[in-house]
Amino acid sequence: ILDASYNRIRDLSPASFGRYTDLQYLYLADNMIQTIEPGTFSILQHLEAVDLSYNALTTIPVELFSLPLLRNLYIYSNNLNDLPTDLQAVEKPIKAPLQLINIADCRLNFVPDFGILPDLWHLNVSSNPLQQIQAQQFSPLCNLKTVDLNNTKMSPCACQQMSFYMRKRSIAIKNGMSNCDSSAEGESN
Repeated sequence: ILDASYNRIRDLSPASFGRYTDLQYLYLADNMIQTIEPGTFSILQHLEAVDLSYNALTTIPVELFSLPLLRNLYIYSNNLNDLPTDLQAVEKPIKAPLQLINIADCRLNFVPDFGILPDLWHLNVSSNPLQQIQAQQFSPLCNLKTVDLNNTKMSPCACQQMSFYMRKRSIAIKNGMSNCDSSAEGESN
């Protein structure tokens, strides 16, 4: 375990973790990380969880999605509005056995296409200005159990479709979508 949170780190390079190749849990939250050089995480083949939340990232290294043991990815509160475009460069299916992804408050306009993630059970896309959200975007996530859609300002029609789809698949939704009318739009619980 390496917890380097709250250290005002600005950049990461492959040399940053050269001595820690057996690292399983890496916490880098609440720094000022702006740049992560390619190859920084590829040496961390035992990494199971990484927290890059509350940084100044505009992209994330696509190599994270190739780590063979990565289960938990926390990247919330970054400016990742280009993440859907960045993910197009990721070879699919994603090799990382991700179980939890938190991309809340990342200024996303769309739910990213991660492709097939058979192990994913929790996805948090809350507090993003999602312009479009459709139930079929979640169909490749066959073991999904919980989706957090708080503060996403879904239209009433999209809300009803999503609510029906999620109930049918026994997926818990965090958004108060039981009342899918115009007064519930954007409401958070």
